[in-house]
Amino acid sequence: MRMMLYIVPYLFYSLLGLCGIFLQAEFFSFIEIFHTKPDLILIFTVIAAIKTGWKNGGLAGAVMGFWVDLFIGGYFGVNIVVFGCMGMLFGFLAKRIKLNFYPGHFFSVCAGTLFSGFLYLICLNLIGVGLPWLTIIGGIIVPTAFYNAVLMLLAMPFIYLYRRFRGTKIAYVDLTGGGIILTSNNTPVDQSVIKRKK
Repeated sequence: MRMMLYIVPYLFYSLLGLCGIFLQAEFFSFIEIFHTKPDLILIFTVIAAIKTGWKNGGLAGAVMGFWVDLFIGGYFGVNIVVFGCMGMLFGFLAKRIKLNFYPGHFFSVCAGTLFSGFLYLICLNLIGVGLPWLTIIGGIIVPTAFYNAVLMLLAMPFIYLYRRFRGTKIAYVDLTGGGIILTSNNTPVDQSVIKRKK
């Protein structure tokens, strides 16, 4: 049973990453904005980090980045590093700045898209892949940040309705051994499996 607390969260984030990759490749290819698609993996990583902290955020980003590297190709390991760093960064910021509310999610996703784009370019330059920075920033990074911002604005009413729904629901998924943390009416269901923040 204890082993499942470690396995299930990784399966959860793996499934989330695979769903994000599928949606980006199949669904959003028909509704591109400025010839770009949204970065769903980045959105999932930032929101997971805000809810769970820098350790879980970094691990969640690395798990989902692994699947991006595996299926989308390119330079293996770069997405693991980029999404892992974004998870740690926003998990760290969320402990010092209140980000777990609607505008916090919105601005975090916008900033995260820009930061991750720059970090991706830096990583590629470190391994010797020279890219035209201005072209990538103006043609990919900024339009992707805009698309992610639009998605977050559209998602906010659904997030609000979800939070208004009373009953047992997933609060967050803990990759450091807590498993799937459930709440009922905003109260943790099982206090024994929750690692309290120090």
